[in-house]
Parts: sequence; structure tokens; C-alpha cells
Amino acid sequence: DFRVESDNQTHALFVQGSDGFVGVNTASPTAPLHITAADNADLLRFTVSGQEVWAFKGASAAGSNDTVSFGIAGGTQAMAWDENGICTKPAQPAFLAKPASQQANLAVGSVVDIAFGTEVFDNNADFASSVFTAPVTGKYQLSFQLRVDAIDSNANYYQFKIVTSNRTYTNIFAFGAATYYNPGSSILADMDAGDTAKVTFLQGSGTAQTDIDTESYFSGILVA
Repeated sequence: DFRVESDNQTHALFVQGSDGFVGVNTASPTAPLHITAADNADLLRFTVSGQEVWAFKGASAAGSNDTVSFGIAGGTQAMAWDENGICTKPAQPAFLAKPASQQANLAVGSVVDIAFGTEVFDNNADFASSVFTAPVTGKYQLSFQLRVDAIDSNANYYQFKIVTSNRTYTNIFAFGAATYYNPGSSILADMDAGDTAKVTFLQGSGTAQTDIDTESYFSGILVA
């Protein structure tokens, strides 16, 4: 053991001679490198070109909620793992929105943007004014589920689209005698940073009587 014991000083670094284990703030390391820190304190720090300081830190909680996380030192933790192996990314771009009120008597023969005025959640704050804006380039899972009321049986088709900056994903429905329906669609879309996504409606013919109910949803998440 290479610890200095005789100088009456407090030491933070210990090396065990028997196995070469190094302890930081522990006199009894049980691994090649064993670091002990206070609860919810940084274990390791990395400085990137003298700018951002990234850190690993550990935190204890009741039950099985002890975690180790990685992120900006003193700021948002980008990723965390708990003792059950569950990984969470608190700022991962993801949103779920629904209409704040019924969108009634939609126009016929022209494209209408579907309004989603209520955010159920919006990680990273990328959704605004019924439009999602990709914060980074990647693959995004985009989905909608709508409740369509007062369907016009004389309409030859209804068209719903997920419109992104790169391309448009179209779904066509012919409802016939139905008075209400729940159309939905999902797509894994490639989006560049700054690209947008929204949901649109087009009724091909008939009367402007169709409504989008508040029990409708638009969601998305960055997958890769």
C-alpha cells in the first residue's frame, strides 16, 4: 500500500500495493479505478476545447431509482441510467399535441392546416403553432390520429398529409356513409436540422361541413 500515513495530512488519492487499485476519496478501492463522491455530485469531468464541461455524476434515491448520468456539468443531464438498466434522455426531441378546440366546417377543395393548439408535452421545445421543427438532422417518427366528424357522404375523397420540408406523406380516405371516423398514419421521416413537419387536410368535393374534433393527436420523436 503506497498511502502516506505518517505526515498527518489528509489525502484523496490512494494506491493499494497488493493489486494496484487506485482510489480517489476512498482508502479501500475495489476496482482498478474507484472514485467516491458526494451524492448528486460529479464523478468525472471532461472539458471540450476549454469550453463546455461535461461530467458523469451519481445520485441516489428511494427504491430502485439510483442513477448515474452524463451531461453538462452543473446543467442538463443528457442521458441517465438507473440501477435497473433503464435509460432516459430528458431532452430527447419528442412531442404530443392536440387541438385546443374543434376545427369546424373545413373548406372544400383547398388544403387546410390542422391546428394542434394544446401541447400535451414538448421535450426540447421544438413544437409551436401546430408545426414541429427538427432541432438536429436525423430520422423522426411522425404520427397522427384524428377524429373526423360530420363527414360528407358526397365527398369523393378526403386527403390527410404529413408535410415535411423534404417530402410529403399522403393518405387518401373515402368514408362513404360514415358520419365520423378515426384516420391515422405514421412514418419514419428523414429531416434536416430546421426542417418542419405539419398535418394537412383536403376534401375533394362536397360541402364544407367536416370537423376535426379535439380528440385528435399529432406526435413525433427523434429515433436516430
